[in-house]
Amino acid sequence: MEVYEAEVEERHFLGSIVTKSQDATPEGVSPFLVIDGQQRLTTLTLLLAALRDVVRPLEPQLADKIHRLYLTNEFASDLHAYKVLPTQADRAIYRAIVDDGHVKTFNGSKSRAKEAYEYFLRRISETDPNGQTLDLQKLERIVSAGLELVSITLDDSDNEYRIFESLNATGMPLTQADLIRNYFFMHMPVQRHEETYNDVWLPMQNLLGGALENFFRHELMSGGQFVREADVYVAWKKRLDALGTEDLIERLRYFAHSARFYKRLLTPSEEPDDRISRGLARLNRWGGQTVYPFLLNVYRRYDLNEVDAEQVADILRIIESFLIRRFMVRIPTHQLNRLFMRLAYQLPEGHDFPDAVRIALSDPGRRWPRDEDFHEALLRFPLYTEGRYEQRRIILESLEKHYGSKESVDFSSLNIEHVMPQTLNAEWREVLGEDAEEIHAKMVHLLGNLTLTGYNPELSNKPFSIKREMLAQSNVEMNKELALQSEWTAEEISERGRRLAERALEIWQGPTVL
Repeated sequence: MEVYEAEVEERHFLGSIVTKSQDATPEGVSPFLVIDGQQRLTTLTLLLAALRDVVRPLEPQLADKIHRLYLTNEFASDLHAYKVLPTQADRAIYRAIVDDGHVKTFNGSKSRAKEAYEYFLRRISETDPNGQTLDLQKLERIVSAGLELVSITLDDSDNEYRIFESLNATGMPLTQADLIRNYFFMHMPVQRHEETYNDVWLPMQNLLGGALENFFRHELMSGGQFVREADVYVAWKKRLDALGTEDLIERLRYFAHSARFYKRLLTPSEEPDDRISRGLARLNRWGGQTVYPFLLNVYRRYDLNEVDAEQVADILRIIESFLIRRFMVRIPTHQLNRLFMRLAYQLPEGHDFPDAVRIALSDPGRRWPRDEDFHEALLRFPLYTEGRYEQRRIILESLEKHYGSKESVDFSSLNIEHVMPQTLNAEWREVLGEDAEEIHAKMVHLLGNLTLTGYNPELSNKPFSIKREMLAQSNVEMNKELALQSEWTAEEISERGRRLAERALEIWQGPTVL
């Protein structure tokens, strides 16, 4: 309105739009994929549609000009007849607006396009305090000729995502999934759009939501190719460019099928088999997302009945042992992405799937700690101060389950407790002796001094004689065992650490000796 109300008509700069030319349509029209500027172009189109509908009863010729020049292409057909076409989610309402300006059939629907169109209708139709209406010819002239922008067209070799990031640091982010979606629908016949979008793309998008972008990355990496987050679209484009229309649609259907497996990785409760579901849930709690590319390959074999549910559960246990043992021995994790990306293609032949996975991970170069190294680490590793809290809980919960109690334990109500407290008081110093400070600093966070209990505030830094009475009332087997101790000194901590380490060796079994 500032441009409209200026005494001398001025031009207004809208910024830049970035586009990329696509293959020409049968009508000879070369469509452009809009990389940056979708919202501005769509908003302008809705403004012009509103102006056309307000001016139609007054000046039919101007309304016809707006419709033919700015909204549609009378020489093209189907969806190619629209000068600007938003993504499929907004298309039905957008097309109703551009076609005839009537959106009554969408009353009650929530749509930003509908809201914008109705807003422009109100503003164009309203009068000022003096009862004057807008000069509609002037408004048309300003919108069609008084707005300026810079148009940037990309080459095939340009990375759309990185260019968008550099131009749009503070705007709505364009995701890799957005580019992949646009690629598919710009490379298939228009008459296939609606069916493919509603039956294939939209269900996949609704299933994964914000995880869709990670899915495309992990799906690509499941083929053995590492790709950075910012390069997912470019990497897929190179693969998809060689496909014809039917193969392209078939590939999209394959993605939708694979997305169902990815959903189970993200949400293990969606996995029908309890054994697999429990293994995936533990892996997610641990933070094993780097394993997803490999697990997509596992699911493919499972889907084809090449492995059964128990074998998949075995593989999850092997992977958990691999990750936990490396964590306790402090082996860096930065190579895990590439390791699990390639693992499916490096399995030895002549073995069933779980054995092949175990043998492959047992290669010395993959650094799966042997029993002696794991055992030694368990005795010296300050578990409470390393890694994430959930990782410590998994280790302690697993040790408790190994006792095999017939009573069920609600782990959600338990927290990690230090038997020898984190803060020494006079009573504890007396029990530990003259080396109390040294013993405390060395042993307070070790596995042998940790347990699970719901009495954390009550236990606090009370003397062991009081703690053992409370621990004796617990349903947690490791607490009952603690309560059998008459005192709690460095010797008892070390001895308990050794007992728990022996259990850990049985829970998280080590590599095959090659």
